[in-house]
Amino acid sequence: AGQVEQAAAPHVVYDRPASLFVARFIGTPPMNLLPLADAPNGLTIEGTRHRLTAISASGRKLVLGLRPEQLVIAGTDDRRDGVEAETLATEYLGADCVIACRVGAHRLAARVPARLRPQPGERLRLTWEPDAVNLFDAETGRRLPDPTPLSDRTTDKIEEKAQCAAGIF
Repeated sequence: AGQVEQAAAPHVVYDRPASLFVARFIGTPPMNLLPLADAPNGLTIEGTRHRLTAISASGRKLVLGLRPEQLVIAGTDDRRDGVEAETLATEYLGADCVIACRVGAHRLAARVPARLRPQPGERLRLTWEPDAVNLFDAETGRRLPDPTPLSDRTTDKIEEKAQCAAGIF
């Protein structure tokens, strides 16, 4: 017999999945799930050296979850948390393209405007807003409380999705 992993409005299930299972199951491409490792003065994505400043572990093994459309190709002056990535492939989708990347030993997908199509082998710096972070306990698979409060922009986006789902728009 199965079990219910999360009962919530579709936009909540998508934006704030309750477990690693839900994060993998909902969305195309699915949420990027990257194990975190302890590093001096913070955490890194396992197998990388770039320290993530907005996340603390509090003694747990964590998994970082980021939706592909929340990743941004950044310039060298961008100070947000981010990682160096190698482009493996791009899939052109019209207005967007999905970039398959390698970060350390891990693969991730970034959905970016099609005009930014990087070539295989190209090195990128991918960043994200603090409120894009989803953290999961690696042992239980359960979502942890949000590390940073949702910004007004994210709150507006969630409210807009709820109104759209309710047929208000």
